[in-house]
This record gives sequence, structure tokens and C-alpha cells, in this order.
Amino acid sequence: MNKRMSGVLVLFICINILTISTASAYEYSVTTIDEYVILGDLDPWGQNEYERVEYWLHDVAGWTEEFHESEYNVDESDFGTSNSGYKGLDEADFHFHFGHGVDDIGTELALRNWLPGINI
Repeated sequence: MNKRMSGVLVLFICINILTISTASAYEYSVTTIDEYVILGDLDPWGQNEYERVEYWLHDVAGWTEEFHESEYNVDESDFGTSNSGYKGLDEADFHFHFGHGVDDIGTELALRNWLPGINI
């Protein structure tokens, strides 16, 4: 192997190692709500979108999943509302949410048991 080819090979290996080690340093989190008390259900789209996010971020890019909460398990703490202890999405570099957003009095995410007017 000539010097130029070995130099290209070493550069290729270094770039791949740097890419892999950099990608594995990223974390993501996911919340999905498909079934609501009074809003229309979105089933099965939340699970389908979660699988897509998991494939691209975890399987392809090598990111680490910090957490995945769904349905009854999704609450305000998952969205970084606490200043201590569990900080939800603040623990990850990227957060993906699937579910209803509501423009009742300003835009808000609708949790599973969302009711109009009292979630201010």
C-alpha cells in the first residue's frame, strides 16, 4: 500500500471514530400520547412516530435514549418543570413529543386528561 493510500485510510478511520464517539454523546427523550379523555385519539400514530425517531436517532445515529414516556405516564415533570431532582427533557439534547397541542388561552401541550380552561 502506498503512503498516500495509507494516509487516506488513517484519515477515514479517524473521521469514523470521531463521528461515532461524537454521536454517542448525544441523548434524546420522547413523550407520546395517543389516547385522550376528551380530545380525539391519535392511535396508532404516536407509537409509529416513536419507532421512526428511535430508528433514526438511536439505531442510525447512535444517540442514547434518556427516556420514553407514553399515555398515563406523561406528566408535566417530563417537560422540565422541576428545578431539582428529575428534570425530564432538560436531561436530553433533543426532545420529541407526539400528541395534541391546544390553543385554548395561549398554546399548550395537552396531557392525556387535559380539560379546557383549567390547565393555565
